[in-house]
Parts: sequence; C-alpha cells; structure tokens
Amino acid sequence: ATSAGALGERGSISHRAFANVSLGWHETHEAAWGMANHRHVGKCQLALPYVESAACSSLSEEELLARERRVPFFFSGAATGFDTAEDCPNVARHALDVRRAILTAGTQLDGATTRGVLHNMRACNGSALDPSENACEQALKQLTGAEMAGARFCAIAAGDTPSTGRLYDSIACLCVPVILVDDLQLPFPRTRPLPPSSYGVRYPEADFLADPLGAARRILEGAAGPPGARNWRGMQRLLLPARRALAYRHAHSDVATLVLREAWAGCLQERGSTARPVSQVAKC
Repeated sequence: ATSAGALGERGSISHRAFANVSLGWHETHEAAWGMANHRHVGKCQLALPYVESAACSSLSEEELLARERRVPFFFSGAATGFDTAEDCPNVARHALDVRRAILTAGTQLDGATTRGVLHNMRACNGSALDPSENACEQALKQLTGAEMAGARFCAIAAGDTPSTGRLYDSIACLCVPVILVDDLQLPFPRTRPLPPSSYGVRYPEADFLADPLGAARRILEGAAGPPGARNWRGMQRLLLPARRALAYRHAHSDVATLVLREAWAGCLQERGSTARPVSQVAKC
C-alpha cells in the first residue's frame, strides 16, 4: 500500500530521498550525551538551529545595535535539577560544573547579571495546557529576551544536552554568545554557510573552569575575540549574518533552504547510515 505524506507517495523518489533523514534540535552521532539519547539512531541526522527568541526577533537590527547595553555579562539558568540524572558524568562535567562557575564568576564581575533559576522553567508549575502556566512561561521568556537585549556578552552553557536554544536567542538579541560547551555543534557543518565568528566566541571549558573570573574578564576585554574584532561592538556586528540567516520568524527566512542544501550535501550523498547502532549509544 502507498500513502501520501509530507515526503510524497511512499516509494517515490522524494520519499526515498528523505525517508532516512532525521531533522531536530538534537546532537548528531558525533557528539551526543545525556538526553540526546532520544535521537533517531540509524538515521542521517541534521541538527537544526533552535527557534529564536520572539522578544528579540521582533526588534530591528538598528534598534538592537543602538542599545547602550550597560550589563557586561549575562546568564540565567539552573545549576541543578536537570532531567538527566546528575550522576551522569557528562552532565556533571560539561553542564553543572560550568554553570556553577558562571554563576560564581558573575557575582564578582561589576554590573554582571547571573541568576540561578529552576530548570526548564519549573517555576511555572502546572499543566502545559494551563493558560496561567503558559502566561508565566511567556513572561519568563520575555524577561530573558529583554535582559539579553540589554547585555553585551551572554554565557552559553550545556544542559541536559550540549545543544541549547540560548545560543540562538543570544544571536537574535545581538548579545555576543560566549560558548562554554566543547561538544556544541554549530548547524550545517557540511555546507558551512556562516563563518564561526557569526556565532560569537568559543572558549574551552577546561580553561574557563581553571579560572572562571579571569576568563570572564579576558572575554569582556575582547582578548578572546577573532582578529579584527577585539571589542564587543565588533563581535556584535559579526552576528548579523547569523541573525538574518537563522531567523525562523522572519518572513524571508533562509532556514529551510539551508536545511535542504545540508541534506543534499550530506544525507543524500551517503549510501549508508553513519550513526552508531543503538547498542553502542550510551546515555551518559
């Protein structure tokens, strides 16, 4: 029997081409741990950018670039209570240790805003269908977006998985991301439509953990920035291509085109899956 769906008639060229492709906000087989174990093992995987902050996507580039941004360093997130057990070594090492270091360093940085909160917006308890909870979550997202839009640098730390929506929210808000996640994969690694500098600053976890306050100060001084952009304004302008290309909410979004190009360059050229068998996938 055949059935028509988003990929076309079963057995058609389009269906066969994309039936082995998994799209999602998850890591591919090269870098996955924690809750990333839910990924589609055996599929050719494309890790997509997250949907960006509505609070910032509604603002123009001109509005965001003109902001004075008095807060030098921003982070809001949990340092405990993850969905993945805290005895998971990857979560303990890559997420909890880094987040605690960020929160501690923030208390010693003049003007910084670093705030510990309950994981996964659990401050808004109740059913996902409860309108009051939805209003609470929207208010928290709006607050975080406003704070990112008023900050120069935004710390990006792992959670239950290496990937995180904070990266894309920061880009939408033109707050320079400070990526403190060694295993975080940037989207579209085969076609590479954007240079690494469009995603902010990458700083090795071990170096940050060795001296969190010193590392944060070096970052704020621009020492970790790419050549030619040793101040936050220069690094901020480098985010503009990513903000334009990865914006789902923009009327002329390029995300779908970039996904299809990546699928063509990778998945549709592969004769077999490169994913590890499920028996070899360790949750931690």
